[in-house]
Amino acid sequence: MITRGLVDAEHHTFLISAADTDPTETYSEGQVFDAGNNLISVHTGIAYGPVNVILEQLSGDDDMFLNGGPAIDLDAWDNVEEVHVVCRQPMLFITLSNEIVEEFGELTSPIGARCFRIATRGRAEHWDMDVDSATEDYLIQTWPAGSPSMIREIKATDGVWPVEH
Repeated sequence: MITRGLVDAEHHTFLISAADTDPTETYSEGQVFDAGNNLISVHTGIAYGPVNVILEQLSGDDDMFLNGGPAIDLDAWDNVEEVHVVCRQPMLFITLSNEIVEEFGELTSPIGARCFRIATRGRAEHWDMDVDSATEDYLIQTWPAGSPSMIREIKATDGVWPVEH
């Protein structure tokens, strides 16, 4: 199922998390997002304003998972990262001011964790600005997964939110 919509970023961030999760309780840091139990904290280039989000929810039962998951055109995106997070509570798209973005619904996992692969485009173009219309794109592919993992960087080219190793 594919859902498209806008999410408002605040302080360079929007969340995919359980309603009562503390957004600072992360265990893995990346250039695209930080991860914690029932939590993805997405890093935006803009300080405030809307971003375009495409949510692709997959069942995890498709043949594509025999080959590592759904295809993604890496040439179309600046950055791509992936992680498995504990998902024992429904996860929602939430702004930092605690507003739920209803059109994306709830994400759950019958096996206790979800894989999130997030691709970004356009984060460096309006760095640290307040915008009135969306200038950044996010593709979020997600499916039920096994045990949690650390963030795996697949591609990083925009130079935004570098992680010290």
